[in-house]
Amino acid sequence: EKYFDVIFQDMLISVKSKAKIAHELVTNLARRVLQKPEAALTKRYMKVVSLLTNFILNDENAIKHMISFTSTGFSEYNHLVNVGIYGLGLLRETTSRGEKHNFPAIASGFFLHDIGKYDIPKHVLQKNGDLTDEEWALVKKHPETGYKLMKSMNLLSEEIGVIILQHHERHNGSGYPRGLKGDQIHRYSKICSIADIFDALTANRPYREAKSSFEALKTMQNEMKDEFDPKLFAGFVMMFRKHG
Repeated sequence: EKYFDVIFQDMLISVKSKAKIAHELVTNLARRVLQKPEAALTKRYMKVVSLLTNFILNDENAIKHMISFTSTGFSEYNHLVNVGIYGLGLLRETTSRGEKHNFPAIASGFFLHDIGKYDIPKHVLQKNGDLTDEEWALVKKHPETGYKLMKSMNLLSEEIGVIILQHHERHNGSGYPRGLKGDQIHRYSKICSIADIFDALTANRPYREAKSSFEALKTMQNEMKDEFDPKLFAGFVMMFRKHG
């Protein structure tokens, strides 16, 4: 972590090796953040995410290698990292030259989108079966919980806030917490929701096996297409044609 920036700038280290180091470091920090989210640790995590963002945006081969290291073994911290990687890849794929964005802040939103789940009991998050109404109501609070947590740590940017609050909103209005639809949902949140659902489909769960990338994209296209912005989803498919 101390020499992360130096490693990224070292021309003698391969892109694949840099991606492996980056993935291991960000995954370890994500696990610790979800165990006990504190301001100092979360800031360290965000700093690493910022350096990783520059790596992915500035090296056209970086996203391919980062995708290759995503894990299908489901855990909340693996999910944070996978969604962060897929989200950054889609952001890169759909951003035109000259567009102005605060990329590190957006990336932090992707890599922290589910931080509000830190206080949901593990038996609820890992339940092998349908949630009760009370359990589902508890899970649906995590966007607001995450927003309040980041605000309490004085780490809440506009980009992080909108991603955390809106990543479960859906293009057709079927999402939560506010039932927003279409252009009511921020572009960054739309990107995060696509990455979020894709990772959920491609991760092993207690109640089902992971789908392949192709199967997951096919399911999203055939069974869930009204839930996503069609242009952004097309960009996501294109990203996997290039790098998946």
